[in-house]
Amino acid sequence: MTFSNAINWLRRDGPRWENLGISLDTGTFSICQANGSALSANDAGYVTIPSKAAPGRQIVYRITANQTFIDDSGASTIIGNLFGLTTGIAYAQDLPFYIYAVSNDAATAVSFMISRVPHRTIAPVSANIGKTGSAVADTQGSFFAFDNPTVTDYDGNPCVCIGAIRMRMSASDDWTVQALSDGTSSSGANLQADGIGCFHEGTKFQVATGQFGAASGSFFTDNGGTAPAWTSQSLSYQIDVTGKVRYAMSGVTSSAGAGAVTATLVTPFVLIDTSGSPGTFQYTNGIGVFTVATATTLNMFAITSAPAFNVITNALLAVATLRGGFNIMAEAN
Repeated sequence: MTFSNAINWLRRDGPRWENLGISLDTGTFSICQANGSALSANDAGYVTIPSKAAPGRQIVYRITANQTFIDDSGASTIIGNLFGLTTGIAYAQDLPFYIYAVSNDAATAVSFMISRVPHRTIAPVSANIGKTGSAVADTQGSFFAFDNPTVTDYDGNPCVCIGAIRMRMSASDDWTVQALSDGTSSSGANLQADGIGCFHEGTKFQVATGQFGAASGSFFTDNGGTAPAWTSQSLSYQIDVTGKVRYAMSGVTSSAGAGAVTATLVTPFVLIDTSGSPGTFQYTNGIGVFTVATATTLNMFAITSAPAFNVITNALLAVATLRGGFNIMAEAN
């Protein structure tokens, strides 16, 4: 494709890209050419991003050099950024991370960044954009910038989500990019491909225990008492590019929790609003609903029985089988 045709093709349909790919080499993750080669003036990539100065129009950016970050397989540049996770507790399950192209104030350059949410259209404030030597990407909607840009040149500017990868966090709050998937895995997770134009919408992700405010080894909080103990438990989810998250939870308790306090399940995403009940569940003694625990803990869900909607406490979850699911919209901030 010639340069002229690339520009014309990109302008037709809004946010698009051409000749962009990803690579992972001994801990260095890069945005590169689609074939894995280095970007250059002779072999450039392209991305369109909505114009900030002229709403309704698109700007085509020409990318002539790779942009990279280093994970904990090397001299990590991403260590210390929490992205909404609990510090000091390893997350030994894959988490989807979404690749963004972000325009600068002058609309002359692009910085590639990653985030845990796929549906931002505007970059966060500079206080929530991490980079090399500045580990401030601590909320689920924070960005981490490749290379080492001046983040104040990019905050609050238009951005486009162009792909996805998976990472895990160690107890040292450092991150490892997972081996890139080609989407042919036959695992129960239905693992889809990593890369530009790939968003893991069909991948089933498992939540790690002890995170997001949960008790050690659990998906439930102590909530002022003691969370139930489990012989088996699973909390999985899928997320699409609009930020809609679909959860499925199952478990068998081995003993009751303690305390006349609400049994409260955590999730990896803070939701957008507090209205209504996001889903239902079934347990040994009946059926119930998940409801938001409080207006200040929007990633935690109280369990109440139906039809009376009485609170189910930690102490009531004794040798119970619990199955359920619910849908939320993830907060982008």
